[in-house]
Amino acid sequence: MSVFSIVQVNQEVALCMCKHLQDLGKIQNVPESVFTDDIHLRQILLNIIANAVKFTESGHVAVILSKKQKRLIIEVEDTGIGIPEEDLDSIFDPFKQVHQHAHGLSEGTGLGTSIAQRFVTLLDGDIRVCSKLGKGSIFCIDMPCEFQGKDVCYEKSM
Repeated sequence: MSVFSIVQVNQEVALCMCKHLQDLGKIQNVPESVFTDDIHLRQILLNIIANAVKFTESGHVAVILSKKQKRLIIEVEDTGIGIPEEDLDSIFDPFKQVHQHAHGLSEGTGLGTSIAQRFVTLLDGDIRVCSKLGKGSIFCIDMPCEFQGKDVCYEKSM
């Protein structure tokens, strides 16, 4: 556990979003510094954002950070291919690759969302997904966190 800049982490993770998309970042009233496990948080963000980028050919991938009392809320929203409703319950299962046959997207091992869920749980948090096939997905992470410093707000295309 350490104190670190959530703004800096958000910018670093955004580097993996370099693609021909409209990539967005938004921080809503979150103190500049947070106290949590930065290594696990970075891996959670990288795994979820990498999937969003992989399955979004056009439109946007957005990362929205906010706080609710002593909880950090992270939403990763995309306008990608979405997840079929029948697969939502198993999206966090190890080695599950929902789109490997239908879209020829068999890159990866199917461990990204599973690892993210395990790390979120390790940090006493929760991760959920809402998705519409053909419209995109929103992964929402809600985890306890201690905040330091004044609140920052910004919105920018990355």
